[in-house]
Amino acid sequence: MSTTEHDLLLYARRVRLHFPLELRDVAEELALTISAWAGPKTKGLLLETTLLEILSWMDVEPLPAGADSLDVAAAVMALEEDGSAEFPALLLAHPAATTFEQLVQLVAEQRSKSG
Repeated sequence: MSTTEHDLLLYARRVRLHFPLELRDVAEELALTISAWAGPKTKGLLLETTLLEILSWMDVEPLPAGADSLDVAAAVMALEEDGSAEFPALLLAHPAATTFEQLVQLVAEQRSKSG
């Protein structure tokens, strides 16, 4: 049985309820981008899921715990292109310590500043 677009949308929508109202749309949008790359693994997405975990779900390239910065940068660039957000180098330098919740907050802040 293959994963449908509807399935991906449902995976992404699961995370909305874990965020305050003002962050729910951003959380769902980022989760939908992740689900397009990670498929059913997105069902495991939680606020505390780290960027390294998320990147390891993606089919860009396998990212082991010791992935180097180029591996991380390539996968994050794919997320940035699909998600209309830029992640600062500080977060990317520590993918094992950066959470999905932090990414959502960062994107929401960027969008509020840009208008």
